[in-house]
Amino acid sequence: MSHPGSVVSPAWRSLDPRVKKLWAGNSLLAPVPFLIFALIPLGVLTSRGRIPSWSILIAVGVALLIIVTTLLLINARYASYSMRITDDDVAVRSGILWRSKRYVPRHRIQHVDIHAGPFARSIGLAEIHVYVAGGTAMTIPGLAELEAENIRQHLLRAIAPLDAPPTLTSS
Repeated sequence: MSHPGSVVSPAWRSLDPRVKKLWAGNSLLAPVPFLIFALIPLGVLTSRGRIPSWSILIAVGVALLIIVTTLLLINARYASYSMRITDDDVAVRSGILWRSKRYVPRHRIQHVDIHAGPFARSIGLAEIHVYVAGGTAMTIPGLAELEAENIRQHLLRAIAPLDAPPTLTSS
């Protein structure tokens, strides 16, 4: 049953729009390891005259191409991501080219974690990791911290009777 303010809803819901800022920040940081591991050897080889100096420009160009491409796709990625929590399951849809729909029956959920890195925390976002017996079943990114906590508590309440110690009955 859906209640006002409840996390349970048969409708698909979008992520928090602030997740686009988080993804943009991650897009700017993603090529840093590539640049570090590519530019140091390229710089050394260029200084020794073993490869032409324009090879460094190619590496920087590749990094810029990665940044621009991921920044251009943020709105499409956001539009493709949605979630739904019902009394029966938790569902996530995502993907720009390859669409993915993941459904986890509520009775299979073993535990739920909330994760938030420093950049996500600075803009008030978190993500939920839903676990089943085989490991992580799904991740729901781009949730306001309070919404993530409400979803976590709701899902944990649903599994609490399974974790309760058995009661003794007398006959």
